[in-house]
Formats: sequence, C-alpha cells, structure tokens
Amino acid sequence: MQDSALPSFDQLLAALREMHAVDVEPMFRILTDQLVFEHTSWNLASPDDLRGHGAQERTPGIACAACETLVRRAFEHVGLVLVQGTALVTHMPSQGVLEACAFEREGLLRSYRLVRGTPGDFWMCSRIS
Repeated sequence: MQDSALPSFDQLLAALREMHAVDVEPMFRILTDQLVFEHTSWNLASPDDLRGHGAQERTPGIACAACETLVRRAFEHVGLVLVQGTALVTHMPSQGVLEACAFEREGLLRSYRLVRGTPGDFWMCSRIS
C-alpha cells in the first residue's frame, strides 16, 4: 500500500510538509551549522544542493512528535509490524529521539555509513507494533 500524503501531528511549533523554496536558505544554514554538520553525511556546497529534500528544524520535542506520528502511521495505515531506525553512536539527540519513541537498541552497525568521509558506527534500533 502506498500512501504519499504526509500525516499531521499535534505540535504547535511545526508541521510535516514538503519543503518550499523559502525553506532552502534556512535549511542550508541548519545543515551547515557545525553542531549538526559533524553528525550527518550531508555534503552541501550550496543551498541548491537541498532542492528536493525534506525540511527539519532543531526544536525540542518536534523530532519526537514527528517520529511518533510516522511510526503510528506505519503501523496503523501502512500495516507494518516493525519499524527500524539508526542513530550515529556519537549523536546523542538522535538516540534520545529513538529511545523516547520506544525503539529498542538491537545492535551496532560498524562502519555503516560515511559521515564526513569517515565510516561511522550506528546503533540499529527497532519498534514492534
């Protein structure tokens, strides 16, 4: 079953939606911020590199609300019985989101993905419906 509509979630400060042209510059600033940059595999040379990608903002509670909404949708509307998530071992905020959304740590994926040109270790986590 394919469902392309983005779900809504109860959060006063944000909404899930497609990224618009006005989002490109702020998103570029966020993703090139040193605190974010060091924990991602984004290699952005200019704001144009973001065309066609979704938007996110660092606001407490938003990531957890979005994660919970998407997991619920995967279980209730798509019919999945398992949802997996990964978090870079050095990125505690991502691990915190998964833990807050009742994901359980399954194991370590060594050198799973390049982060700043170096293979990074990631925790594999899952949540069963």
